Amino acid sequence: FATGIISELVIYRSALRDFPGLRFSFAKVTRASIRSVFSLGTSSLLQTLSAMLFTKAFGIAIAALLGIAIVPLYSIPSALVTSLGPFISRIGATMTPIASRMDAQGDRDKLRSLCLSVTRFGTAFGIPAAIGVVLFGRQFFALWLGHTDLTSSDLESIWQCSVIMVWVLALARPQMVSRSVLRATGRHWAAAWTMFLSASVSVCVGIVLMQFTSLGVLAAALGWSVHIAISELISMPLLLCRHLEIPPRQFVTDTIGTPLLAGVLQAAIGFGLVQLIPIGNWTAFVVVGGLFGVCSLAAAFAIVLSRDDRRYVLSLSQQLRTHRVSA
Repeated sequence: FATGIISELVIYRSALRDFPGLRFSFAKVTRASIRSVFSLGTSSLLQTLSAMLFTKAFGIAIAALLGIAIVPLYSIPSALVTSLGPFISRIGATMTPIASRMDAQGDRDKLRSLCLSVTRFGTAFGIPAAIGVVLFGRQFFALWLGHTDLTSSDLESIWQCSVIMVWVLALARPQMVSRSVLRATGRHWAAAWTMFLSASVSVCVGIVLMQFTSLGVLAAALGWSVHIAISELISMPLLLCRHLEIPPRQFVTDTIGTPLLAGVLQAAIGFGLVQLIPIGNWTAFVVVGGLFGVCSLAAAFAIVLSRDDRRYVLSLSQQLRTHRVSA
C-alpha cells in the first residue's frame, strides 16, 4: 500500500516536471470519496487475506496433523481442480464493468437475465469436467502417477479427493459471477465478510475432522469444500437474489437444475464410452476424453442453451467462418 502511494507521488511529480502546462483538478476529491476508496481497498484486502488463509492453512494443518508425506495427496488434486477456475473467474471479472453500468442505468431486468445466463453457462461447462473426473479419474491418475512411489491406496485417495473437490467446485465456482456483481454494485463488504467467515469455518472444520476422525486426507478435502460451498454456492447467490430480487427457486432451477439435467445425459454417454473403449493407455484416454468432450458440448448446447442463445452462438460462428474465408 505504501509503495503504491509513493509510486503515485513520483508519477505525479514527473508529470508536472515533463509537462509544465499540465494541471490536475482535486475538486472532486472529498472526504466521502477518500472514505469510499479506503473502504473498497480494505474490503479487497480482507478478501485477499481470506484466500491466503484458505489456501495456506490446509497444507500446514495436514503436515502438522497427518504428516508431511500426506501433503501431496491433497496438493495434487487441489492443484488440478483449482486449475478449472480461471475460465469461470474470467467470466466473473468480465461481469464486473457490465454489472456496474447496468446497475447505474437502472437496468435491473437485463442484469438479472444476464446473471442467470452467465452462471448457467458456467455450470454447464463445470459439470462435464466433474463427470469426467468420476468416470476417468482413476485411469488418469494411474497413467500419470502409476510409475512413481505412490501406492495404489495413495492413488485412490487422490482420486477420491479430486471427486469431492471437483463436484463442489463445478457447482460453486460459476457463482463467482454473483460475487463480481455484488462488488460492482457496491456490496463489496458483504462479499468480503462472507469469504472471510467461510474460510475461517472451513479451516476449523478441516482441522477438527483431521484430528478426531479417521478420514485422513479426505477430511482436508471435505474441509476445503466447506468454504467453497458456504461462500460461493450458498451465501453469494442468496445475497445476489436478495439484491436483484430474484426468487431463489428460480435461481437454483436456472443455474443448477438445467445443467444437471444435461449432466444426466453426459454421464450416460461417458459411462457408455468407458464400457466401449477400455482405458489402458494414453491413446485410449485421449480418444475417450475427446469423444466425451464433444458429446458433452453437444448435450449442453441442446439442453442448457435457450433457442435465442443457440441462434446467437450460431450467428457468432457464422461470422467467424466468414471472417476466416475473407482473410
